[in-house]
Amino acid sequence: MGITNYYDENSYVKCGLAVRDGKQGLLLEEYVGDGIRSSRFTGLSLPAGSELSIRMEGYDEGRRFSYLPGGSPQSSGSSDGWIELGEITDVLYLSSGGLQKGKRFTGATVGIYVHGDITGTFTDWDTVWDAEDWQQRQGDK
Repeated sequence: MGITNYYDENSYVKCGLAVRDGKQGLLLEEYVGDGIRSSRFTGLSLPAGSELSIRMEGYDEGRRFSYLPGGSPQSSGSSDGWIELGEITDVLYLSSGGLQKGKRFTGATVGIYVHGDITGTFTDWDTVWDAEDWQQRQGDK
């Protein structure tokens, strides 16, 4: 259960709760072409019923992932308390030009996912769009 940056069944990045060797934690994994390109598991002890926030930040061709134990951050926009989980610097495979395999038509999306036997609740979803930065980048092209 977590968040994903998904292009199609051949190209995606996911970050969420997982269990490995009986240990609970967070999994950051990228799947490209016919298999897993990278996989990072970070052990994390969460009491039953506790909250956890997961954040994905996109920039150029990269994605940065972090988490916040104990729930949602304050609305002030402060990054205090966020713990960096990992960074993937090249996600060009999330575009039609990045991987040549089959019909690539869905377009890149961001969303939630659930995989396996896990129970939980998604309680909040927030997107921050820096329109000024986007307009500036459009002018750079």
